[in-house]
Amino acid sequence: MTDNNRNFRKELDNISMAYEELLLGMTDKEIEAEVVADGENPQTIVDGIQLMMKKTVKSFRKQKLEKARITYDKKSSESSWDVSKLGLSRKQKEDLLLNIISANPLIGNALTIQHREFNKLSESDLDDILGDLDALNMLNKIDDGSN
Repeated sequence: MTDNNRNFRKELDNISMAYEELLLGMTDKEIEAEVVADGENPQTIVDGIQLMMKKTVKSFRKQKLEKARITYDKKSSESSWDVSKLGLSRKQKEDLLLNIISANPLIGNALTIQHREFNKLSESDLDDILGDLDALNMLNKIDDGSN
């Protein structure tokens, strides 16, 4: 057999599996004695394995969070619209917000009296409130008449 025909990866996998089977048959004390006989510190090895496992878990959690963020961003960009670009007058925006509040009393209860009466509420604040309500699909409920 020439070196070109050898599957070194398979040979390494076979050696690893044989070593794993050997370790599975050993007690903790036997493994510790072998590590010490090789001149290694068992606690250093344990610390290294724990660190590797923590990094793996942290990486996995980051991947899940990143995937959730991407999904959220995609869904929110698909469903939301920019209220300020609708060309509505301030009065029309106020009326839209009042319709949402009347259709959903819990939202009205969450707003302060200042906001319910639109005192000191800037147009930008009004746009933000309507945008947030859109992100919660509250504008769609007004549009299609459902509650």
